[in-house]
Amino acid sequence: MAETLSMRQRCAGQSVIENLVRHQADMPRRSPLARLVGRSPLNADATAWYLDAQGEIAMGRILDMLPPEWTVLHALPAGMGALDIDHLVIGPCGIFTVNTKHHHDKDVWVAKSTLVVDGEARGYIPAAEVEAQRVSAIVEERMPLPAPVQPVIAFIDPKQVTIRERPTQVKVVDAWQLRRWLTNLSPVLSPAEQDEIVSLLDNPVTWHATGPVPILTDAPSQPQFSTTVGLLAAFELIDAEVRSARVRRGFWKLVGYGALVVSPMALLPLALGMFG
Repeated sequence: MAETLSMRQRCAGQSVIENLVRHQADMPRRSPLARLVGRSPLNADATAWYLDAQGEIAMGRILDMLPPEWTVLHALPAGMGALDIDHLVIGPCGIFTVNTKHHHDKDVWVAKSTLVVDGEARGYIPAAEVEAQRVSAIVEERMPLPAPVQPVIAFIDPKQVTIRERPTQVKVVDAWQLRRWLTNLSPVLSPAEQDEIVSLLDNPVTWHATGPVPILTDAPSQPQFSTTVGLLAAFELIDAEVRSARVRRGFWKLVGYGALVVSPMALLPLALGMFG
């Protein structure tokens, strides 16, 4: 297994993509007919992980646009099992845990500790507070914490985010507004403090170890991998298959609509002949 030299080698959504690949492990290869008609290569469990991965990758791209004095770490294993911190941002304005939520075209409503997505209450705010507390504890074990860790919940492509009353600790924001909000905050960390915090949190020893997951495709061979490059290649292959299936389903839907329109038109001359 390749040794992880830096947590910065982890990609956005790494833990989610690993779960996606694992859930695909028992998915049988699609038949030629299933591929032709555009049946999704994802099983029911993997579909949710696939959508989450898309959100994490989109958030990663946004954070990658931060100025060079900012450091972004992704998918940090924190705690037992599959628990992880989606994104950890360290910059002049502080330390931020960023929890990504992908609720496409959904209404988000926030009042203090209550967060509702399309009428359904979600426990996102207390979960975000716990993530920030976990990072605070990690830093405080090794050095004084110069500034509180700020928990953030970032929504990918929501319909609208309405803040009726701001939470006490957690910043809730549309993902596309996050970069501007971060860079407009007042500086609280010196360059030396940033370097010390980044050195600590970038060290794999600070976090629990992670292991390899299998690459799963429609191909006969299914090797193992333990590198970020291999993981991204596995996701890109799955993503290409999902998109291809979506295009095929769209094509057959158009064919179906066309048949509904053409069939009555074909019968029209016959009807006119009967009554002409």
